[in-house]
Amino acid sequence: MDKKRLEEMMLSGGIKGLSQRELLTLLLEEENELKAIEILDYFEKIQKLRLLTLDDLNSGFNLTKKQKLKMLLTTELANRIYQREFDKRKSLFNSEDVYELIKNEMEYLDKETLSIIILDIKGKILKKEMIYMGTTTSIPVSVKEIFTTPIKLRAYGMILIHNHPTGDAKPSIADDKLTQKIMDASQILSVETIDHIIVGKDEFYSYKNKKLFKIWYNNPIRDVNEWRKNQQLNYGILQPSAWYLLYWWWLQRQYYK
Repeated sequence: MDKKRLEEMMLSGGIKGLSQRELLTLLLEEENELKAIEILDYFEKIQKLRLLTLDDLNSGFNLTKKQKLKMLLTTELANRIYQREFDKRKSLFNSEDVYELIKNEMEYLDKETLSIIILDIKGKILKKEMIYMGTTTSIPVSVKEIFTTPIKLRAYGMILIHNHPTGDAKPSIADDKLTQKIMDASQILSVETIDHIIVGKDEFYSYKNKKLFKIWYNNPIRDVNEWRKNQQLNYGILQPSAWYLLYWWWLQRQYYK
């Protein structure tokens, strides 16, 4: 590899013509592509470099301290750019929107990870939160922990997302049971489970799209007024009957002074 030629190519605006191996070789300031090939083979796909950790770099690549620092800085910058793009996204309207937003983050994970995207009544993103990271085949799930933040934020609903490291997005029996359990809790806690999306390799499965939910993005099961009424009941705001009793008590106090 002619390192000088590649550097000149970059500086003349031809960086997009460089291969992944060439880019990584230049980043590491190596004279040949051997280390770049080794690292890319380890991560299988360039997208997985976003998940790179110091433990990965110490696992036999024989990198110098300077090379490790450059790799860590580059991946951290990439992750911050990704997070900024996520934060800029205002609303979600369908499962395709959700998948496009989270696929680069989740489809290359080696362990099953469960996250939620919390929405207000207009579909705007309030927060994204990772709930669990499990093993390669399962996640230990507590329904209580899933609903803690949505309730705290007084959210309208949430989208449940988890990945299948095998790459097959088809739901398992355990996935179906979890979804039903969360749907049941939604009815009690007045936080809509808008969708459950399973991310595989270059594919996803949406329970909503398969019409296994009664809840839709643009037609929620409860209308706005009913949702607001439930919020009042759930968060201790006094209802009209309570105000009447309080007023009656106050009148009695005034009369018997």
